[in-house]
Amino acid sequence: MFVLDNAINLVDLENLYQHILALEGEKHSIDSYDALIQGARYIKEVCMNYGLDVLEYPISVPGFKKDFYNIAAFLDISLKSEPAILITSHFDTVAGTPGADDNASAIAIMLEVARIFKTLDYKRNLIFISFNLEEWAPYFQQNVRAIGRANGVYDTKFRFTSYRVKKAYEIYMQLLRSNIYTKQHLDDDHFERFFNKVSPLKLSTSELQFFAELNNFYIKQGEYDPLGTSFVLGSNTFAQMASTSMNVKAVINLETIGYTSKNPHSQTLPSGMTLEIFEGYKINEQEMIGDFASIFADENSGFLAKTFLKNAQYELIDLPCASLTVPLNYSSIKQNFPDLLRSDHAPFWKHDIPALLISDSANFRNPYYHTGGDTIATLDFPFMKKVCQTTIATIIDLTQG
Repeated sequence: MFVLDNAINLVDLENLYQHILALEGEKHSIDSYDALIQGARYIKEVCMNYGLDVLEYPISVPGFKKDFYNIAAFLDISLKSEPAILITSHFDTVAGTPGADDNASAIAIMLEVARIFKTLDYKRNLIFISFNLEEWAPYFQQNVRAIGRANGVYDTKFRFTSYRVKKAYEIYMQLLRSNIYTKQHLDDDHFERFFNKVSPLKLSTSELQFFAELNNFYIKQGEYDPLGTSFVLGSNTFAQMASTSMNVKAVINLETIGYTSKNPHSQTLPSGMTLEIFEGYKINEQEMIGDFASIFADENSGFLAKTFLKNAQYELIDLPCASLTVPLNYSSIKQNFPDLLRSDHAPFWKHDIPALLISDSANFRNPYYHTGGDTIATLDFPFMKKVCQTTIATIIDLTQG
């Protein structure tokens, strides 16, 4: 217990705050490319200052000449042939958001975990990776924007020109998300449902044309799995490589992990889920209070979920958690619970590599998710400290013996 207690006591809440302070700000693949690269440089420089070995892994992005890459920092690169544990995050944001929760919160925890294990001179193959292009791919965004400008629904800053179009787009995306993992578009039935839902908004002819052309654009992309082409490009590239050239024991993916609420009914869940199906520690199922870490594993990753949940309950940590191991493989999860694939763990599940998603549950709790309100002022730093400590304890547990 001495090594564990020493390690978790090293977690410095001030370090978490300073990392997010440095990283907060839009880092969008098209609108703020320079800031995106500056964010990558920050992560790289911090890791190098800690004494880690840092490599860049390029990402191929069709139609773009700019460089996109992932950052991997090795605790000890001389151990790279040994079984690896990956601790991951992503550093890009959606357009128009400062991204303090999504995803500077995760980067901050990842960097603090890296610092502590280097301080301890821990001799294991730990790799800290921050992925690029977790959000929508540049190619898709560029085409959607062109369609929008042609039909007058976007202004020069790519904001919707009317509230009714904004509302209609939200409805369209809700319907699209319900079947995006089986189709890249709305089929006839879903599009008819969309048309009926937006009828009270009295969209103009050109506004309706925008949605028709948008849907046709998605249809032209074909019937394929959008993971790795529409989003999570960086982690998909890395997971493909890792599946053939690395011995990955486990992936701990940190995603949007800084927001909590003490208000009753502040927590919601993906369709078809209730808290009763989760294994919980100090969660309020009746009042649905959003003050816990959400843990998700697939059928290959249940041992990771059990290890994380066990360590969350350690008396010196005491992190409320809701843990769910879905007894399905990637293909079945994308058919039944597609919301569980919305981060960088998903490509590893696709390649049968054990991976864990640790999150505050994003839009199922945080009202500022993907908005300009996602700022450092909204985050719960003591909660983040506990997540950081639990991650450290889980790594020690997985690497001992």
